[in-house]
Amino acid sequence: MIRTKLRQRREELNLSYKDVADLANISKPGYWQIENGKRGVSYNTAISIARALNTTPDSIFLDIRLTKTEQKMQTTS
Repeated sequence: MIRTKLRQRREELNLSYKDVADLANISKPGYWQIENGKRGVSYNTAISIARALNTTPDSIFLDIRLTKTEQKMQTTS
């Protein structure tokens, strides 16, 4: 899900892997690995990537879908 959001947003802005990496101040291979699910992302890097993509970290890196257990917890609270 995250990698899909990253790729979609990057493509919406007509940016290459290198463009995003440069804007986020990370290496091109590092960004490629994040977008392709080969590597995790730190909080600071998530913020840098979101800024490079002119969006918020939550809109890319937060998956708001809840599991069935989490849904039950919310309805019983």
